[in-house]
Amino acid sequence: MLNCKNIMKYSIFINPKSQNSSASEQALQFMQAITKEKFEHISIFFYGYAVECAFFNDSPWKSVNHDKISLLACSTIAQEFQKNSEELLHNFTLAGLGQWMEATLNSDKKIEFV
Repeated sequence: MLNCKNIMKYSIFINPKSQNSSASEQALQFMQAITKEKFEHISIFFYGYAVECAFFNDSPWKSVNHDKISLLACSTIAQEFQKNSEELLHNFTLAGLGQWMEATLNSDKKIEFV
């Protein structure tokens, strides 16, 4: 059993079921809460409708800039935005589901927001 005082690695998967979902906002609030404590690393994977957070300047995720936080947008879904000449925000990286799986295997906690 993990001790709550351990420095943790988190994997967060954001997969909203609609554009009106609050999953991205809830994940952002959760991430902000856990960054107030000590943590080793946080990997956040944006999937489905959440990928749009990686492309719009008014995204609240734009201000997340921490060397221990990885913001990963699904590369396959991102292709649709790139077809429309949208630019990926500077703090996001395109990634595949394999990279997400690797992150979850190396994490202590896995959380999904839908």
